[in-house]
Amino acid sequence: MTRVRPRTALTSVLAVFILALVLAGSSCGGHKAGLASQPRTGTARSTTPQASSSPTSTTTPGGIPPHLNTSQLEKVDRSQSDFAFALLGDNRGSTTVFNSLIGRVNSDNVLFALDNGDLVDGGTVGNYRNFVDQISACTKPFLVAAGNHDDVSNGIYTALFGDGYYDFTVGDSLFIVLDDSNERNINGRQLEWLKSELSRGQPYKYRFVFMHVPLYDPRQSGESVGHSLQDLTFAKMLNGLFDQNHVTLILASHIHGYYEGVWGSTPYIISGGAGAPLQGTDPEHFFYHYIRVHVSDQGMQHEVVRI
Repeated sequence: MTRVRPRTALTSVLAVFILALVLAGSSCGGHKAGLASQPRTGTARSTTPQASSSPTSTTTPGGIPPHLNTSQLEKVDRSQSDFAFALLGDNRGSTTVFNSLIGRVNSDNVLFALDNGDLVDGGTVGNYRNFVDQISACTKPFLVAAGNHDDVSNGIYTALFGDGYYDFTVGDSLFIVLDDSNERNINGRQLEWLKSELSRGQPYKYRFVFMHVPLYDPRQSGESVGHSLQDLTFAKMLNGLFDQNHVTLILASHIHGYYEGVWGSTPYIISGGAGAPLQGTDPEHFFYHYIRVHVSDQGMQHEVVRI
């Protein structure tokens, strides 16, 4: 069964109200079929994000079903052991690069795509309505993580996509999606959940951790604060936790470009090239792209797909 975290009645009512506001008047045109309804069941292993509203097939006043992470996860073939997935981040309202990127992902042989935060340039009703319209064009299961520009605290993100942190499995791979959108750390409840999931995930061959804000800024000297987690002590604690639990790869965004390396003993990729203004001119790091990660029994490889 799917494990969910409890919510108060007030939160649920508020989320339903916000969801109706977000999608009222929205239209997906010919792409409406690409959005699935909330799944009826979950898997025993996954802590999938839970919708804030209870209907499983009700459409909104705008005529489109809620685009929930749970709905998209139901479309992923969890039995695969040889597959690829696409990582992208920081589209932040782009209507040119991001649309082109979705077209490239549609033609790529990937099992799913994950947008690693800063989905919009401010968590307003209008911005989220535009984002939902854009991703309805994606023919692959499309998951999201929370970024600092997504304003998770105002409730709109949660109403649309469910809880900010969750995990799921595909074959022999564990995927953990964190919510570090406040740019400083993650709260104690999420930290305890993370520790539990990493411990329980040791039997898996691969363990991937997604976080919008990276532990450190690779443009700075050493392990120091830059465009990264602002609590350096907390970042180092997380780094040690990932090292101890043999995380295969950290996938971060937030910096509008591309970097890769190793933090402690854990490899990382920073991918923030999905449409937001690039934060530099060095062609080695600053270009629009997504990352294609291939997983098989033989190992893991990644490639950069430029847009």
